[in-house]
Amino acid sequence: MNPTWTSIIPPLLVLVTAALTKRVIASLALGIVTASIIVVGPAPIAVLSHLFNALTTVLSDLDRIYLFLFLGCLGTIIELITHMGGVSAYTQLLRSQLRSKRAVETSSLMLSLLFFIDDFLNSLITGAIMRPLTDAYKIPRVKLAFLLNAMSSALCVLIPASTWGATILAQLNAAGISDEVGITPLINGDPLIIYLTTIPFVFYAIFIIGSAWFIVRRQLSFGSMHQQEIIAEATGNLFGGKKPLPGRQQTENTQGSLASFLVPISIFICAVIGFILWTGGSWLSGGTRGIVETLKNANTTWSLLAASIVTLITITLLMFAQKRKSVTYTIGKSAVDGFMLMKDSLIVLVLAFTFGYILNTDLQTGSYIAQLISTTLPLFILPFIIFVLASATTASTGSSWGTIAVLMPLTIKTLASLATTTPPLIPANIPLFFASLGALLAGSVAGAHFSPITDATVVTAMSAGAYQMDHVRTLMSYATPALIGSCIAFLITGLTYQWGLWTSYAIAASSGAAITIGMLLIRNWRAKRTTI
Repeated sequence: MNPTWTSIIPPLLVLVTAALTKRVIASLALGIVTASIIVVGPAPIAVLSHLFNALTTVLSDLDRIYLFLFLGCLGTIIELITHMGGVSAYTQLLRSQLRSKRAVETSSLMLSLLFFIDDFLNSLITGAIMRPLTDAYKIPRVKLAFLLNAMSSALCVLIPASTWGATILAQLNAAGISDEVGITPLINGDPLIIYLTTIPFVFYAIFIIGSAWFIVRRQLSFGSMHQQEIIAEATGNLFGGKKPLPGRQQTENTQGSLASFLVPISIFICAVIGFILWTGGSWLSGGTRGIVETLKNANTTWSLLAASIVTLITITLLMFAQKRKSVTYTIGKSAVDGFMLMKDSLIVLVLAFTFGYILNTDLQTGSYIAQLISTTLPLFILPFIIFVLASATTASTGSSWGTIAVLMPLTIKTLASLATTTPPLIPANIPLFFASLGALLAGSVAGAHFSPITDATVVTAMSAGAYQMDHVRTLMSYATPALIGSCIAFLITGLTYQWGLWTSYAIAASSGAAITIGMLLIRNWRAKRTTI
């Protein structure tokens, strides 16, 4: 069907319902049914058939199957490491080195820097490692979730040697940017060089990472996060006064060795890197590709699953080597407990993927939103409009990569139409070229921080062990200054682009950063004033 205004009804319904009821699963289910009714009409049999086909398509996608299995395996790994006492040993070691909440939160940010290769890997591993420690220092689960989400995708989009970087390079090439001999591209240029030049203009990613570090180092606290921190400090409840979410309390088998933690984690990280190099055909694993081409061709989800299986085998051997009792029973019980730990997140992911499939394939919601970009708009507002539309598309469809895939071709065509010379076109002759691409990438990250249905939000909340809607609410509060700062930066870029690329950038970036920091300080001051 051709995209119409009705295509935005389901995502708006989900966002409003989730905000009002705090029930993400029910909201997603309502959105899926509503979307199906719009596609096939109010015929119950047709709606059920459409829902079944959409669900079957989602569950038959190998990458998604690998992701679901990986999450189940990861839950089992966490349970086994906890059972062996590895988590307790690791926590005791760090507690002897880290003596304040600020030090613990800073460690989480620093640890995230090591896992820049993929946002899911970043959130899951950092969360598994840091959660026992943040619990010990009475840091609310939503605060850990914020630290994870602020760093993961924002960091990956800024680094070409990541799965995000590989996806962006592929989309630039598919949209008509190339410098290969023998073809006639829409815009002539090396996708990697264009990507590297665009990175400074991904304002939101830079501002949200900077915000996370500024908040931690200055110990800022405001909004609903402030209330969560007060409750955690006063009562020890890490869920804002709510009932703790199901999950193993990190208190049993405190006599475990540090090897029970370090060996599985080290094996997992090394295995992930090794499988990514192998599936991507890297020269390091006997192939012929360089690092960027390797990441572009690697199967990340399969690599995560394979690495988790290797890790489970390693843990099993370690348990036998330590002559533990009832190894088979322990593994079976941990598998069940691990699945139960991930159950709600898996359900939300299945529903979110199904919802996104219907929106993108049947209703073409992203295409409809993309049509709102018009070359009749004043030129200076183009980066700002692209940023807003990319954010809205990601928030409504639940997929950052889907947003890039939908909006990249239209953005490139729009920019090509603005060229001041005849073909072959080069970026230097296209006004606001790098700012507009940066706005697209920035919006794909920002939208994920303002929606309860994005896969990044689901995985981060699960990794931190936080209530999903609480995570979204606190994250939005902390991310709003970065969002507003980015909007101002893109507007200033549009107004000053004629002064030169980097002069314009310097003014825009410094202004946006100043607004972001200023808003953080003002909100923190107001929170302290109210508390006093």
